[in-house]
Amino acid sequence: MAAYALEVMRKLLKNGEWRDKLPGERTLALRIGVSRPSLHEALLVLKKEGKLQQRTKAAWRIQVDVPDEPNGVRKVIFLSPFELEEFEPFSLHQYTLLNGHLSERGYDLEAVRLAAVKNAKPERLLKKLTQEIRPSAWVLYQCGQATLEWFAQSGLPVVVMGSAPAKLKIRSVDVDYRAAAYHAVSTLLRLGHKAENIAYIMPKDKLIGHTEAIAGIRNATGTSTSQIATISEEIPEMRAELKQVLQSKPRPTALIIHRPLQALSIIGYLAQSGIQVPRDMSVVLLDDNPFLSHLVPTPSRYHKNTASFTSHLQRAIDHATGVAGHENWVTRIIPELIPGETISGPMREETKD
Repeated sequence: MAAYALEVMRKLLKNGEWRDKLPGERTLALRIGVSRPSLHEALLVLKKEGKLQQRTKAAWRIQVDVPDEPNGVRKVIFLSPFELEEFEPFSLHQYTLLNGHLSERGYDLEAVRLAAVKNAKPERLLKKLTQEIRPSAWVLYQCGQATLEWFAQSGLPVVVMGSAPAKLKIRSVDVDYRAAAYHAVSTLLRLGHKAENIAYIMPKDKLIGHTEAIAGIRNATGTSTSQIATISEEIPEMRAELKQVLQSKPRPTALIIHRPLQALSIIGYLAQSGIQVPRDMSVVLLDDNPFLSHLVPTPSRYHKNTASFTSHLQRAIDHATGVAGHENWVTRIIPELIPGETISGPMREETKD
């Protein structure tokens, strides 16, 4: 991570991010998304290169000439509560593709980690951050409701990579989870599953996409009889919670799972419990991940085209920054079903014995 911190710091210094001195090391480490030791190692390299001078233990002065361009020009900040290495593979791939799209337009994309964006009261830290950094646009990823509301009221150019409440009037690009869930339930119903035997599994950090999926399930069944289960992503809790779901009445014959990594744990638990997929339990995922194609049986899942998704995200950024004209605030991309091998009709009662 020190090499990554060094690369980012060189880019920031070259772009004239600061005129005289650097912010404190804690602030810098949070912004770049690395640990303080990794950041300090990078700063020592810059000191040897003559770009920085250390006045006190944590106070650094800039020893290089900076351009006359205004602070933050031609930059897009990708704000999330995670470091880059914590991104899910598809999200990291989207970040890489977006970086290429922006680079072609003369922008730098910089990932900034701020854990507070998941908090209920992030206002103070967001105000401080947006005073220190003034990019052309902000992209928000996996940020909480309070952060979305703050940015919506700030007037700053911003796009959400994910879903946002329509009432906020904030641009967002996401998979159409309502349509995916509707199609998944409709497919299971056609195969003979009953609505009350279909369970939707979602993680405990409920996001707007999960709410949209629930709406799609309700639309497909016309009732509220399908089971909605909130399952932990921590293995010990997941085991106990999933056991309750499988023992519930009526017993599920099909699971619709939202997150791929959670699905991996659940499919493993089913196998350990002697439940065969899809003979005893059909499983369909509302999202995709490259590792899923290597599983046996291959999961049935909904796939989003990352190149198309990133192109829509780029257009939303263009609209947010005024480069392009007005566009709809909300962009939803319908994913494609990869049939896989984990869905079938329910096993007849008389064959279970």
